[in-house]
Amino acid sequence: GDAYGRRMKLGTASFYFDLYDAYGDPELGWVVRDSPAPAEAMFLSRLPDGGGVPDIRTRHWPEHGYTMLRTQEGTDYWKGDGYTAFVSNDIDSVHSHHDKFDLIVYGRGVHLAVDPEALATPEHAFSSRVQGELNRATLCHNTVMVDGLEHSSIGEKLEVVDFTDSAEVKSVTIRDAAGRVYPAVS
Repeated sequence: GDAYGRRMKLGTASFYFDLYDAYGDPELGWVVRDSPAPAEAMFLSRLPDGGGVPDIRTRHWPEHGYTMLRTQEGTDYWKGDGYTAFVSNDIDSVHSHHDKFDLIVYGRGVHLAVDPEALATPEHAFSSRVQGELNRATLCHNTVMVDGLEHSSIGEKLEVVDFTDSAEVKSVTIRDAAGRVYPAVS
């Protein structure tokens, strides 16, 4: 989503060093331990000591409208050998993206279903009007479109009909029974 048309690895974002310095959370330490420290890191009161790699599992966050389905879980998740699907049924509020039913799939080191957004160019800088409108449009997300139309803004989450997290099956089913995203389409 909000990587502004680019893909980045966790440890390459220098603000993780600042977060680690402020909180000392081992879960932040492991993210940056193998990443090059920014020049300003020499002023940090403490540097990452490694910390333990967090245990990652399939999870549904109903309060956020997000679901992550993972074939490889535990600390092995970070090896990147499995598959992960990220599904959104969130409200359209944070950045007003029209991306209900958004799906991102990553497997074995490759983005298989990318939420593309549009790359900023000198003519269309990130803060430009056209860039803002384009990146928030349904067209720039890996989601459902009906008759090539932009989906309607609705300020509520879509219904999660089923969430299954078992050894055999990991799935989520989302629906818009009232036909609010696309009128008369449920």
